[in-house]
Amino acid sequence: MTRINRHPRHLANIAAIFTETHKREAWKKTTHGIPRDFGELPRHYALKMLYANQPCTMHALWDVLSERDDCPFDSLRHARHVLRLAREQNWVQVEKNLANGEWVYSIHRARLPAVRDMVQADAEVERQAAIARRENAGAEAHAVETQQYESRTANINHMQQELISQVVKIKEFDPDLLHSLPFYNPKDGSIDFLWYEKAAAQQDATQSSN
Repeated sequence: MTRINRHPRHLANIAAIFTETHKREAWKKTTHGIPRDFGELPRHYALKMLYANQPCTMHALWDVLSERDDCPFDSLRHARHVLRLAREQNWVQVEKNLANGEWVYSIHRARLPAVRDMVQADAEVERQAAIARRENAGAEAHAVETQQYESRTANINHMQQELISQVVKIKEFDPDLLHSLPFYNPKDGSIDFLWYEKAAAQQDATQSSN
């Protein structure tokens, strides 16, 4: 049978080992838990933001980046590392502001045309997207208008059919009443569905003459 050593010093050593292991695992999760992207996507994103705000300090650029919903950076450290790699690849240059001693970032002169093309390409994509949104909005409005027109037409047809059925009933039980109705033509037995428009026009003409 295995004997378990329960000496206090032995237990203290086990607790210390466990605590150290737990701290080491927690540190690994903190520093390596979420893989960060240091490739072309975040670099181009940072370059386009820097192009619009250059020259600026790292903290000023981070203030701009952190306010955007599509920002690919999870921290200032992430953005700084991406710009450091961009500087090594001659995308970014860093100069010291002699007035206040701060280091400011700007696009490397040799890379300005390439970054300008990126910005213009994004603007063109946004322009096309805006055109597509307007076209979709117009198509949706036309569809709604068409649906409303068809619904009104169906309601009018239904009311006309209802009026015809009521005229048939009135003609059977009270022909004199039917002849007195403004929409009924006793000569040929037809129904004038636009009688109210004619009556309104006659009323307007009478009021104008008076």
